[in-house]
Amino acid sequence: MAEVLRIKARLLQSTRRADSRKIEGMLLEGLEMARCQQARCWELRISCDLSRLWQRRGQSKKALELLQSAYDQFTEGFDTADLCDAQSLLRGLRQDLGHRRSKDGGTKQSLRRR
Repeated sequence: MAEVLRIKARLLQSTRRADSRKIEGMLLEGLEMARCQQARCWELRISCDLSRLWQRRGQSKKALELLQSAYDQFTEGFDTADLCDAQSLLRGLRQDLGHRRSKDGGTKQSLRRR
């Protein structure tokens, strides 16, 4: 059921008509199901989709924390498509946060100079 909710959320997202809060709700429900069933692969997939949604909203820190938590549960299989996708997304989230920090730091420094 967790994977069904994830796919449904993706389909809704692709129509661009659905409310992102509704999509987020489906993904969160699927994430909870995956966790209850200890279905780590489903949890990882849902975490990737939810992280992308949050990243688009500017919530990269929240996205990184969620995805890192799911990713860290794995001890093997790092060459599989799902783990490679997660690793790539993690890199992108870290870059987002690094850019934000450098922009914030630059703003703070220029304010101090005044």
